[in-house]
This record gives sequence, structure tokens and C-alpha cells, in this order.
Amino acid sequence: MFIEIFMNVIIPVFFIIAVGYIMEKKFKLNMRTLSDLNFYVFVPALIFVKMLDSDLQPSKTIGILLFYLIHFAILFAISFILFSPKVVRQKRTTLTLCTVFHNAGNYGIPLMLLAYGTEGVSVIAIIMIALNLLCFTMGIFMMESEHKDMSKTMVNLLKIPVIYAIFIGFALRFFHLNPPHQIMIPIGHLADGLIAVALLTLGAQLALSKPGKDLKFVSLGVFMRLVIAPIIAVLLVPFFKFTGNIGPIMILSSGLPVAVNAYLLAAEYDNEAELASQLVFWSTVLSAFSIPVILYFLR
Repeated sequence: MFIEIFMNVIIPVFFIIAVGYIMEKKFKLNMRTLSDLNFYVFVPALIFVKMLDSDLQPSKTIGILLFYLIHFAILFAISFILFSPKVVRQKRTTLTLCTVFHNAGNYGIPLMLLAYGTEGVSVIAIIMIALNLLCFTMGIFMMESEHKDMSKTMVNLLKIPVIYAIFIGFALRFFHLNPPHQIMIPIGHLADGLIAVALLTLGAQLALSKPGKDLKFVSLGVFMRLVIAPIIAVLLVPFFKFTGNIGPIMILSSGLPVAVNAYLLAAEYDNEAELASQLVFWSTVLSAFSIPVILYFLR
């Protein structure tokens, strides 16, 4: 399993990150343009498409969502308190978001397919939608609230395309409507571009980062993401009557590395983007060792 995870998940991710790293070193990319493309184009397109494509079965979905939300709330509370002391408070928002948001997409989906087949993919797809909804609503709100002007925060939230992608997607699903094929084709192409462009952006950011900077904060964030998060999941699972492999899948998904979307938020709002990029990088590297350990105890 370790070899499969490394070959099919870790190597593809780091190959694209490495391309972004090299491009930044050679050509000095415009990070603001890359950030805006991700935030205002590719992310809304992906969320919109995923919401329309998802096959949410109420009987299975409710339990999965309830587990995810409770796990999220506990991890968020622990992180927010842990990162509140004065020495780390300036980095609290980014550290907390990097702890609670994990990479359910380009990392989680192939991992679940390898470990649990189609059942794993269907579960992680539900988690991915909930995660994106929280990331681009609550996450944006937290980043915006750093400015301390709540009225300005609310106005700025209304300017975020992701919010409209979420509401339009919900409305179309609720009324069982399908957008015209001519519209969905270009939106689908944009959605397909997110993973590559986001990882290229991450690689470029890493090229600008100082490897030894904020090492203690990076270590703490990675520990919360890869160790504490799955422990919380293990303690929660007995309270749910999951059938099949859903329980183990929920535990495994809780141990995924930091989401690239957390970095995109930090980059867009210029809030400790360098720290976020290192958290994504190192949590992804170290997950190549932590994920097989989790799988060993689940089997």
C-alpha cells in the first residue's frame, strides 16, 4: 500500500509542484495573477461542477456530514485555542484554517480509490463538498475579519464568485435543472484546470519561501493535521452507526494533509501565505509515512 500511495498520489502531486517551483526560479511568475485566477476562476468552476455532479444519497449522507461537522468543530476549537497565545496569535487564522481543511480532492480521491474503491470515493466526494462550502464561506469570513471592519467584511463576501457558485449550484440541484450543455463545457474545462494551476502556484510560492522560517509553527500545524485530527476521528467513530467501511474511511480522510485551498485563501488575502505553503508542502511529504500507518491500524 505504501508503494501504491507513493507512486499514484505523492509523485504526481510533487511533479506539478516541482514544475511550479522551477518556473518561479526561472521566470519570476506573477503570484497575484496566479492567486486571482485560482480564487476567482478555477475554484468557483470546480465547486459548481462538483455540486451538480454529486450523487448525494440522504440515508448515507446525513451521517457522514454530521460526523464531518462534529469533527471539524472539535478540531477547530482545539486549534483556535492552541494558536491563541500572544506569541502565535498573528498566525492564528492561517494555522487554524490549515489544520481544519484537508486535501480531499487531488490527494483524497485517488487515495480512497486505492484503499476502499468506489465506496471510498463516494464518501470522500461528500466530504469534499462540505469542506469546500466551509472553506469558501467561513474561511473567507475569517480572513476578511482580520481587517476588523465587519461591515466591510460582509460587503467583500458578496464580491466572492465562490458564494454565487454555491448558491446557484444548490438552486439548480433543488429544482432539478441542468445548465445548457454549451455553458457546462467551458465551465468543466475551467474546473479541470484547478488542480494543476493550484499546485503550480504552490510550487512557485515554495520557491519564494525560506525553508527554515517558522519551523516551530509548521511543525505544530503538521502535528495537528496528521496526528491529532485522526485521533479525534478514532474517538468519534464509535458514536456513529456506520456500516461497511464508512467508519475507517472517515478516520483515513481525517488524516489527509493540508488542503491547497487553505494556501489559496492565505495567498489571496496576503495572510501568512509563506507559512501556509510550507504547511501544505510538509504535511503532504510526511503524509506519505503517516497515511500507511493509519491504514495499517485500520486493516
